[in-house]
Amino acid sequence: MIRVYRARKIGTGVYPDSYRSILHDFIDVSKGDSFDEIELPGKCSICILDARKAVHDAIVAYEALNPGSVNYLSSPHADMAGLRTQYAQPWADLPLAFRTKAEKLLGADGLADFSGTIKQVLKRLISIYSQAQKSASGDTKSISPTFRFGGEDF
Repeated sequence: MIRVYRARKIGTGVYPDSYRSILHDFIDVSKGDSFDEIELPGKCSICILDARKAVHDAIVAYEALNPGSVNYLSSPHADMAGLRTQYAQPWADLPLAFRTKAEKLLGADGLADFSGTIKQVLKRLISIYSQAQKSASGDTKSISPTFRFGGEDF
């Protein structure tokens, strides 16, 4: 089952306790779980997790005990085709309560444009966050984020 999350990061940032998504603690690659994340400045990242249902259920239980630590940015899907279909839908078609919460969480200080498809909105947000991070480090090259997981663009 594939799902996209916004998840808090943990760690001190110093090896061997580098910053990482809290979702790292839930996956077991030896059991077939796959995980990728897009680092955002601060203490969160956008994570794509392809794992067993029990893993996703454990994340739901964790969020219930630790509100705000994990937010869902997609419905659960059986495969990438389902995720691509969902992300091709207009952002405005998402339920109002979800849009309001997501726009507050991901709003990039009022700089974000929330028009277009879900994928377009998330790509713009990641670009804003990444550009801010690069600027803070003195890097002036522009970036164009891609959504890739398991070798597939979605």
